[in-house]
Amino acid sequence: MIYQPETLDKYRKEARELDYNVLNSYYAADIMRLVDVCNGVGGQGSKLNPILNFAYRRYQSCAAPHDWAYYIGGTDADKHMADVAFKSNMLIRWKELYGAFRYVNPVALWDRNLIRLAYIAVDTGGHSYFNYHTGIKSS
Repeated sequence: MIYQPETLDKYRKEARELDYNVLNSYYAADIMRLVDVCNGVGGQGSKLNPILNFAYRRYQSCAAPHDWAYYIGGTDADKHMADVAFKSNMLIRWKELYGAFRYVNPVALWDRNLIRLAYIAVDTGGHSYFNYHTGIKSS
């Protein structure tokens, strides 16, 4: 368990304030279910999670809804939508963190590269963590 209920409440509030693209059920989910499901950046049980969660510490509010979307699952199209939303949400957070000078700030540019890498990782390697099923998708 990486998150505490208070932490996830904070991340849900940030997601609302920054208007992240998340499933509606993320906001309605029981907080303890989110604690069980959300593991931060990296696949559930990966030995790299501590390193990834440190590297992406500023983007945890983006990782939690992505974990939830993977838990809800669905089809390949749903996975793709979750991954694109993850990238989009990280870019929203990036813009909020670094403001108008983000394209000339070396730290901001480094973070933007981390965002690209995270998207590539989930897009190409996230299939084994996604809950694939067909039928009616929960929103």
